[in-house]
Order: sequence, then structure tokens, then C-alpha cells
Amino acid sequence: MQIDRRTLFESELVQVAHVRARPAPDRRDEPERQSANVLVLPLAGVFAKHDGPRRQVLATANHAVFIPVATSYRISLPSDVGDACLTLRFSPASLAQLAPAAMSGEGFDTAAFRAHTLLPAELMLARSVLWHRLAGVEWDALEVEEIATGLLVSALRVAQHDRKPRELSAARRSSSRSPPKRR
Repeated sequence: MQIDRRTLFESELVQVAHVRARPAPDRRDEPERQSANVLVLPLAGVFAKHDGPRRQVLATANHAVFIPVATSYRISLPSDVGDACLTLRFSPASLAQLAPAAMSGEGFDTAAFRAHTLLPAELMLARSVLWHRLAGVEWDALEVEEIATGLLVSALRVAQHDRKPRELSAARRSSSRSPPKRR
């Protein structure tokens, strides 16, 4: 796999980059580790993140993927087409400041938050706004930080494991048993 990474914005709080991955023959993909917590926001294409045997996440432009600092993983391109992503890198200190509930040690708490999530329409729009702002000639650093941190906090909120499936099923059953209203 051939990966091209271009940093678009960098501050003390966040680094935003555009990453393109393309299939490459005869190249073996080694395990990777990130030096910061990364929120991956695919723009086009599809990729798979493999955390271990039988543990993988498939991501398209409808997803957000969280990669905790210092965890080992591999990336593959199941469609042999490639992908393009925005990556938002947050140091453990900035992540602890922005979303302390998301932390486990220095990385994302994968026990409390899913490693990936579907993005609602408003977050896909915010991701596109960030991408277009940074692809343009002029942008405001404060606006970029605000959009990036808003994306992080909102994506974490969507990915939060706040209720177990059994609790949701029980809540649905009890609400469906209520007697019909009389007119």
C-alpha cells in the first residue's frame, strides 16, 4: 500500500492531515502505531483497520474511526481502490483537556467508546466544511480548531456506549406494552 500524507494544519491542540492510500503491488503492510490519538474521517473510498485476529473495522465516508495512541494495528484496502481521509491527531494532553471521559491512560477508552461509528449527517457536513476550508486559500486557525474539536467531541458522543443492547430492548418492550390511549 502506498500512503501519501500531507499536513494541512497544525497547532498545540490538533494536527489535521489529508491522507491518501493506494494499493501497491509487492508491498507488505507492517503493523502501525500512532504517537497521538487519531480521529480518522474518511472522505472517499474504503479501508479496513485490523486490531487483531477477527477484529476489524471497515470504514467508508459515513464513518469515524478512533485510533488510540500506541496501539498496534494494520490497514488494508479491501476494494483495491484506495481511500482518502482527513486525520485529526490529538496529543494525550489535548484529548484529556477536550474530552476527559474519553480517556483511558493516554489513549481513547475503547471500553466506553466504540472504535468506530457511523456519522450523522451534521458531522459529515462538518467534516466536509473542514476539508473545504483547509483546501482553500484562506482559513482562520481558530475556526479550524473549533471545527476539529467539535468533530471530536460530537463523534465521541455518537460512539459512546451509554446503554447496553439488553437495556435498550427492555426499554422498547416496556414502552410497547403501554395500554392504548382512549379517545
